[in-house]
Amino acid sequence: MPPKNSIRLCQLLGTKEPIWQAPMAGISTARLAADVTNNGGLGALPLAMFDLRNPEGLKKLASTVDEFSRLVSSNRANTVNFNFFCHDVYSTETPPSQVKNWWTLYKNSLKTLEDSLLSKIPFDNGNVSFKEIERDYPEELTKLLDYLAEVKPKVISFHFGHPTKSTIERLQKEGIMVVVTTTSIEETKALLDLGVDGLVCQGYEAGGHRGNFLVGKELDENLSTFALFSQVQKYVASQNKDVFLIPAGGIMDASTIKYYLSLGAPAVQMGSIFLAAPETSSNGFVKKHVEGENNLTTTMIDLVSGKPARTIKTKFIDSLIKNDKFERSELPPYGHAYNAYKVLKGLVKDHDIGFYLAGQNYHSLDPKLNTTEIIQKLSKELAQD
Repeated sequence: MPPKNSIRLCQLLGTKEPIWQAPMAGISTARLAADVTNNGGLGALPLAMFDLRNPEGLKKLASTVDEFSRLVSSNRANTVNFNFFCHDVYSTETPPSQVKNWWTLYKNSLKTLEDSLLSKIPFDNGNVSFKEIERDYPEELTKLLDYLAEVKPKVISFHFGHPTKSTIERLQKEGIMVVVTTTSIEETKALLDLGVDGLVCQGYEAGGHRGNFLVGKELDENLSTFALFSQVQKYVASQNKDVFLIPAGGIMDASTIKYYLSLGAPAVQMGSIFLAAPETSSNGFVKKHVEGENNLTTTMIDLVSGKPARTIKTKFIDSLIKNDKFERSELPPYGHAYNAYKVLKGLVKDHDIGFYLAGQNYHSLDPKLNTTEIIQKLSKELAQD
């Protein structure tokens, strides 16, 4: 019998399993989210890539949501987590010195790059923060919130930070659960003061971008999922808060899910377990690697996107690390750096410069399984005593 806390959350969300799919912007698809939801979990749609400063961005967002709705069972159309990025708002222009340093880093790492390529690479902000919409685009914010109130996803989550208290309260008023990533007690305290409904406790072993927003990487304690969850749980209890705590990072099997449920977690968030599934857009490299004999490790790096992210340590990643001679303020910020990298990746044909985000336990995934089979296998194992 699942713990009461887990049963309560499943009832609120209309799910059968205590499994949340990590949003995984860049590789997740509407099909992946739908298959997770159709099999009793909570699918997630990453929506940070849409530029919501203009009406076209909202139309593209709605198109993705519509695709999910067509793929999911009709009675589960809003059993989904909409995920947005809430990082600091950066300048619209990248200083020439940062561009020069970025180009030097990549030229030294790849060796074959021609200077003529640089003119083809834009340093625009490719990831517009939800905070920027709140701060500078009130009309577009109103349209977005009205749309979200109409669709009513069960969960809206934020990474890299949080929206304003008024946004949180507006979403909650519509019956939407607001969840934000935390990586420390300091962040937890701030989020509890805002009255969020849930916290994704992202441990250091998790794949993808680190969600910290109050403590930079120099002072990040790098808490494991267990250490973070335990500390946050203790603090939340001391404050008599009723908040759902969702562990994330390094969770790849039913036994680990059961362990966190036994500690009081109502559900867990899983991402790396889906990396080789055909429903993702990056299954080729990971599947080939896991099936092979190479034992590539992972590392945390901020030289690709501009923010720390755990990725598989390929020759390209290793070369970037070895050639890094710059302070972070000397390189383009997140969004700008990430957009430049994505364009460069499309131009480079003679090297694999993939950025393969994965958690430390990604070797444990089964490359033969699709998303439905993954969830059904976990479900069967969770049901066993």
